[in-house]
Amino acid sequence: MHAISTVDGSIRWSRSFDDAWGCTVEQPWVTPMLLLVRAHLTVPGNGVRRRQMDVMGISTVDGETLHEIDRKETSSNTNVIESRVKLIPHRNTMLAEIQLELLTYTFKEEGSDDDVDSEADPKTDEVDELDRTKEIVPE
Repeated sequence: MHAISTVDGSIRWSRSFDDAWGCTVEQPWVTPMLLLVRAHLTVPGNGVRRRQMDVMGISTVDGETLHEIDRKETSSNTNVIESRVKLIPHRNTMLAEIQLELLTYTFKEEGSDDDVDSEADPKTDEVDELDRTKEIVPE
């Protein structure tokens, strides 16, 4: 993956991945984080399909990983993982819907004095859907 400057066409950063990742094409172009998703399908000896997904959020500034979820169990009645990304700029918030997962990311503006822990664990609230909140400081 390469990030190319819209000003002069130079490569801002490049990143390689171990396996293929999917990217939601409707992601807002001004988002501070690019969301990538991939699925894993296994059929153990009992013949029951088991689907898991990986989620990775990478910084649009430098390509570094900001958030990662590995092998999250998901609905196994579909072959497609759908994701939607919405940006709420006036709240510095990005919402990501992936299957039944709802991720809410709040970003701190550069130079802000707000106390934000970039290593904070996502808060989890289990109802029917999992809601995770993570405060991230893009560099």
